[in-house]
Amino acid sequence: HFLFEIKDVLKALSAKYKIALHIVTDLKYGKYLGKYWVKSTIPLAKKIFENSYIHEWNGKNFAETVCSFDLALIPLPLNKRFGLDNSLAIRKPENKLFLLWRMGMPTVVSATPAYQRVMDQCGLAMTCRTQNEWFNILEKYMNDENLRKESGQKGKAFLEQNYSEEIMLAKWDDLFSSVLN
Repeated sequence: HFLFEIKDVLKALSAKYKIALHIVTDLKYGKYLGKYWVKSTIPLAKKIFENSYIHEWNGKNFAETVCSFDLALIPLPLNKRFGLDNSLAIRKPENKLFLLWRMGMPTVVSATPAYQRVMDQCGLAMTCRTQNEWFNILEKYMNDENLRKESGQKGKAFLEQNYSEEIMLAKWDDLFSSVLN
C-alpha cells in the first residue's frame, strides 16, 4: 500500500519515459489483520501503476530477482493520509534498506528518521520528502546508469565498514559483557 505514496510520480515519469514497476511481495494479502478477506495483490498493483509486475517474495530467489532491476524504492507515508496515523511507518528501522544495500542495490527512500540518518552517514542523497523530490531523484537515477552503480556500491561499502557480521557480533559481545559483568 505504501507504493500509493508515489503513484502520481510514476504516472508523471511514464509520460516521459517507458518505465515499469516491479513489486516483490506476497501474491495474496489479508485485508484485515493480515488474514481476513484474502485478496490478490495483482489488481492492487495495477491501481498503483498500470505497467506493474508482481514477483512473489521468496527467500530462495529474492536476491536474484531484486538484482535484475535497476533501482529499488521504499516509499513510506510521512504525513497523515486519509486521516490515518502513519507514525509506525515513519518509525520503521533501516533494515529493509540495509538488505537492499547488501546486494549493492541503489535505493531511493522516503525521508524517515532512520533512512535519512543512514543516507547521511553514507553520503548519499536518495531520500525524498515531497512528490517533486521523488520525481527529480527518480528521473536523475533513471537516466544515469553509472550513478546507480556508484550508489549501490557506496551503500554496500558503507554496510561492510559499519555493519559487517564481525562488527555486529562484537557489539553483541560488548552488550552481553556489560550486562553479565
